[in-house]
Amino acid sequence: MSGRLVLGIAILLAQIGSVIYVHFGPAPGGQPWLRKTLDGCSAEPVDCRRYLAWAPNDYLVQYEVSAEVRGQVLSPLDAYRRYHFQPSGHLGTGIFQDPPQRIIDTVEAYERGHDPDDRDRVVVTYTVNGGPRHEWRWPHE
Repeated sequence: MSGRLVLGIAILLAQIGSVIYVHFGPAPGGQPWLRKTLDGCSAEPVDCRRYLAWAPNDYLVQYEVSAEVRGQVLSPLDAYRRYHFQPSGHLGTGIFQDPPQRIIDTVEAYERGHDPDDRDRVVVTYTVNGGPRHEWRWPHE
């Protein structure tokens, strides 16, 4: 077999393994496997990293990002620009129709890759479908 064919097969197998784990792996919160598979992140959007699914996103995430960089508090608009988010509605809030974990993963990846010795502080607060308010902080405390 040629090197390209072997590489292509390896990539295909990795993708298949990823899809199998995401769709058929352990369900969050002890919910039944069938419910998790059919509902996707709609069943439990908090902490869900399943960005692509056949189930529709039937939830709305409202979030705010506040950041302190090198001792300076960023304006809401500057905080959104830092992480390449788009504020919506009134200044300082964003609307997102993917799992909130995606926002958290984006902020965490930026902070880990930006300057690990920095003492930057970030707070992401969000609600899902107007439910309880959740808060995530960087660095983890």
